Amino acid sequence: MSARPTPTNLVVEGGREVPFTSQANHLVSFFKTKATRHPRAEVPRLPPRPTSMFRAITRQELASALRRISYATACGPDDVYNEALAHLPKIARVALLRTFNRSLSRGMVPREWRRGTIVPLLKPGKPAGRVESYRPVTLTSTVAKLMERILHGRLRHLVQSDSQAGFRADRSSTDALMWLRAHVQPTNASETPLTSAVFVDFSRAFDSVDHHLLLQRLQKLDVDPYLVRWALAFLTNRQVRVRMGNRHYSRVKKFTCGVPQGTVLGPLLFNLFMEDLSAEFNRSGAQHYFYADDLTIVARARDRELVLNQALDVLSHWSHTNFMDVNVAKTKVCNFRSRCDAPVIRYRGTELANDDTPKLLGVIFNKHRGFGYHTQSMKTKSQKTLLKLSAVSNTLLGASREAIRCFHLALVSSSMQYACPAWFGIASDTDLATMDSVQARGARLACGLPATTNTYDSLLEANLPPVSEKAKLLAYKSFLVSSLHGGSRAANVSSCFPPSSEIGKLHTEITEAYGSVEPLTDAPELNHRILICPWTLQAVTKEMADAVKKRASDEAVAHRHPADYELWTDGSYVAETSSVAGAALIFAKGKESCKTVSVCGKGRSSFRSECLALHAGLARVIADRTLSRG
Repeated sequence: MSARPTPTNLVVEGGREVPFTSQANHLVSFFKTKATRHPRAEVPRLPPRPTSMFRAITRQELASALRRISYATACGPDDVYNEALAHLPKIARVALLRTFNRSLSRGMVPREWRRGTIVPLLKPGKPAGRVESYRPVTLTSTVAKLMERILHGRLRHLVQSDSQAGFRADRSSTDALMWLRAHVQPTNASETPLTSAVFVDFSRAFDSVDHHLLLQRLQKLDVDPYLVRWALAFLTNRQVRVRMGNRHYSRVKKFTCGVPQGTVLGPLLFNLFMEDLSAEFNRSGAQHYFYADDLTIVARARDRELVLNQALDVLSHWSHTNFMDVNVAKTKVCNFRSRCDAPVIRYRGTELANDDTPKLLGVIFNKHRGFGYHTQSMKTKSQKTLLKLSAVSNTLLGASREAIRCFHLALVSSSMQYACPAWFGIASDTDLATMDSVQARGARLACGLPATTNTYDSLLEANLPPVSEKAKLLAYKSFLVSSLHGGSRAANVSSCFPPSSEIGKLHTEITEAYGSVEPLTDAPELNHRILICPWTLQAVTKEMADAVKKRASDEAVAHRHPADYELWTDGSYVAETSSVAGAALIFAKGKESCKTVSVCGKGRSSFRSECLALHAGLARVIADRTLSRG
């Protein structure tokens, strides 16, 4: 059912077919041309071994990483499957943990962990006969990926930009699309000034990340020096080959630049590298948004030509300094709601081409209001898939009703509902009816109904909702989730779904009927950002020497983050009497004076004692806030 041709269709320029091994060599040579250090770039040097306290990987971190691995992924060159790692016995886990800590403390990565096998994947809609149409996805050591996952948990908090949605938890492509819609096609379009957007296309951005500059970024962010050394050793002198089919391999090449796609740390390191560009845009006042390497810059009103050209000057300087090229031929400009006097946007003296129907992350926008082009594109794509399904949907000899329905949900329905919060409320009734008709055709195939069956009966028989109703549900869910996150995400959905919109009216109706949950007290305004790392300091046991305990305690105090209130709690449990006791220390605005709150009660676990202490401490904080306001 896949619409992508297999890599065996690859031919070199001129249309001459080549054997599998020659295809692999042709591809690896092409991939290496970009993954080679720029002549002006400095050679990265491994920093000296740190003298600071080493934070060893804990058993809890290893167990958490093992729980998150997927059994559905392919193994790497080490031929180790994730399922085998998940079922390791205790003694093997201890040995694996010792290996990880030794590698991290010494900043040394085994040679096998730096080897990769590239499986070229054809990009959607690209010709299979050209090498630039393939995305290099690397299969690496499964054991190395497990350690990457552990270190990813220690680094992911560093990505702080609100303008990056790619490869981040609780973020998706819908966030980037909602941001663009809020700026160019909100619900109250009549109040929106003329808007222009530049859709920047980087040329193989992942393969262009310079290791020396990435090292400087990590050091600037004050990353643990042990992690910096390990990450640089992991990226340096990677040996890669391309696999075609199951047994045809290319020559081994050494990549001296870039972050490998297919690894766990690669996307995170790429986001950290691109945050510097986001900071440059913020200083210049350019409104922008990233989804991985997809960059969109927006400007409004009469000065949009000046703003966009200045932003592209910033991009030009940054790309020259950081050795990352922009594909000018694929970088487009769209002037939304503009009928004449389109601004002239240039990048390094070259005027960018205008595109009245730009495509971002699979969604086609329109220069004017509406999503008719996107609807027609989805209809054409879905009809091709339904044509394939009809070939195997014979009621006597074909697939079962349940199988056809599953294929329809996976290949057709999911495609039409993709990013529906971005177009719901703007798509016309005709667009929604078109998508419902495609949904009904799939329902008729699944149930073996005649083509004359109407849409309502077809969907009812197949137990499928109309696309319009499903899109409304998903749009409202996105509205609620984004509103809870607050910040720019809440502002975007508020612009797209004001109280007068269909989603806004639905929200008002629900909140009036069921009420809403309000916070216990107004949150204090903070003039600083609290950044809490997602891992704890070195664990201390009672068997350790007093000097070790004192050093760990001093380091814990040194890592305290500024806050208006600090709540320190402890609890204990006495099994003989089934009683619990807890105590809380409250520091107000960093003052040395503290308030002690103690509580006791009945219980059978130390968890309850901790909860009682937290409850008592939070109650005192709320009481103090209420008293100070009164």
